[in-house]
Amino acid sequence: MLVTIVATLLEINIQSRERAGVEAEVERRLSQAATKLNREISELTLLADGLVTSVEISPDLVTENFEAIAGRIAKNNKAIINVALIPDLVISHVYPLEQNKSALGLELSKLPEQFESVNKAFRERSIIFDGPVQLVQGGQGLIVRGPVFRQGAEGIEEEWGLTSLVLNFEMFLEGVDFGLELEGLSWRLSRPVASTGARQTLAGRPQAFEGYFKQTEIFVPGQIWILEAVPERGWMAMRSDRYFPAIAYALAVALFLVGSHVAQYQRRQRETAEDRLKVAIEALTDGFALYDRNDRLVTCNEQYRKMYAESADMIVPGRSFEELIREGVRRGQYKSAIGNEEEWIRERMRAHREANADHEQQLADGRWIRVADRRLADGSLVGFRVDITDLKTSKERAEAANRAKTEFLSALSHELRTPLTVILGFTKLLENQEKFPRVRAILEGLDAPNPDVKHIRACVMDYVHYTSEQARKITRSGTHLLTLINDLLDYSRIEAGHFDLEPEPTRLDVLAANLVDEMSEAASNKGLYLELAATPVSVDVDPVRIRQILINLIGNAIKFSEDGGVTVCVEKAHDFVILRVKDTGRGIAESDLERVFEAFEQVEKADNRNFGGVGLGLAISKKIVELHGGAVWVTSALGKGTEFVIQIPRHGLSRINVDDDGVKADS
Repeated sequence: MLVTIVATLLEINIQSRERAGVEAEVERRLSQAATKLNREISELTLLADGLVTSVEISPDLVTENFEAIAGRIAKNNKAIINVALIPDLVISHVYPLEQNKSALGLELSKLPEQFESVNKAFRERSIIFDGPVQLVQGGQGLIVRGPVFRQGAEGIEEEWGLTSLVLNFEMFLEGVDFGLELEGLSWRLSRPVASTGARQTLAGRPQAFEGYFKQTEIFVPGQIWILEAVPERGWMAMRSDRYFPAIAYALAVALFLVGSHVAQYQRRQRETAEDRLKVAIEALTDGFALYDRNDRLVTCNEQYRKMYAESADMIVPGRSFEELIREGVRRGQYKSAIGNEEEWIRERMRAHREANADHEQQLADGRWIRVADRRLADGSLVGFRVDITDLKTSKERAEAANRAKTEFLSALSHELRTPLTVILGFTKLLENQEKFPRVRAILEGLDAPNPDVKHIRACVMDYVHYTSEQARKITRSGTHLLTLINDLLDYSRIEAGHFDLEPEPTRLDVLAANLVDEMSEAASNKGLYLELAATPVSVDVDPVRIRQILINLIGNAIKFSEDGGVTVCVEKAHDFVILRVKDTGRGIAESDLERVFEAFEQVEKADNRNFGGVGLGLAISKKIVELHGGAVWVTSALGKGTEFVIQIPRHGLSRINVDDDGVKADS
């Protein structure tokens, strides 16, 4: 009797364990299915975010190349039905066009059922998933919208519009492929309906979920989906066995003998699983952290600690998130927190508690981190930290290039109009010479009864001087205009790879001496000295292009110097020739030194008005030096002057060399 009771109790215990095992297996497979679904959602979010970033950087470039860009996006996901640009909430571009022509010109403001999602995208400044909704072409569709913001005329950020991806929901789920994970299970994918509190079934079998079932939440940008499942044949079929007491007795004995071994095995399995999880977390290239429901750190990887190096010693299990944040602020870890620490902490804690939107964070060392926190069903929180410094830098460079292009066009317009105005103005005057007072004076003198030859001669000479001066102005303006055009043509040929050099043996000391003689008058007119310190040296270069470089450097040195002067040096250094142009001018700030050789850049934007030019001279000079196999760099200090240094190989471009005495020799 006692054996029967023990066996029965053992049977109940076994059934309980089996039931627990079945439930754990369902939970595991649900988690795997949710992971695959989250991966697809993340990939869609990245595609949408990439399109938004492209439009924010250069909307003109995206609209001009929309078909190619949208084609590449659609190619990455076969479920995508169309891609659209929606400036000012009106669809202006859609791909593929043939199947979606009717959508062009559609105003989202006239679609009240979608407008709440549109407002939410702008309000939360993030990618929003809308749907599934019924598609006109049939089936259920999922809409992924991304808000686009642009800098307005006064530097205020404004809403540009939206980008959208529309997907066939059934194909989207087919791409997720739940097959193996949900095999043998009845499952349903649903979402809560805010207005009623009921569940809307998105996929699966709704009738199977009236009793006990397992579920997991999938956080979709803008909404939450719930994946539920139960075994198709029920949680557990109770066994019927008439020989159970005897079997149970034997089983009791067996369990008694092997119980300890099973416990040891389970402990080893658990330890192995924990070790694998730790290895996987450490293998992540991004920072990862897990906080429990009480907001205390459970675990994190080394990458997470490296990102927050200033407070890495504090990042240990058991520390609360607020403790870590406050200590990081105290140590100056967060750049934007300096000066408003408490307000920054309150806002950071609010975002952490809500954990429903990504945001960017700049660290004290200048790096940018994308923070992505998500709350799990049990109240714990997982956080990812992604270093986006390169992306931010690329975006800033693209924006800087766009600003430089705008400033260049403005400067070019001014630089071209000024000489053209002079040329056209004076030529217009010369077309109407009979109206000149000087011409009328000559004619009146000739028509006088007794012409005064001396007076007429004086009038003629005055007129000759006047017209000569106007001709010189026309010549100066024409020369300036020709220089601008030549710079543009040179830069275009260099960028296109069609810029050819014509090297020949050249005495650089002689070339530099001739230029110093030619430009001495310009320096003298400003009260500056222009001197040469040259060692006789020959080099195989294109003399026309080297002359062009020196004219640009010496001209700039004179232009930007108010007192003192300019020194030109020619030196030999092993297998190189060194050219130096040093001035005593106003100098360049260290932060601006990297930009001086960039096309269309000027250190002070007012320079293109005060001194002329469109910012191509140094960019062209750098390209020419590099085509010679050399290098150019600059050193400067504000108020102390600037020195440009050019280094060119002595025998890099020709098989004929000239020694320092002018004697030719084969190399």
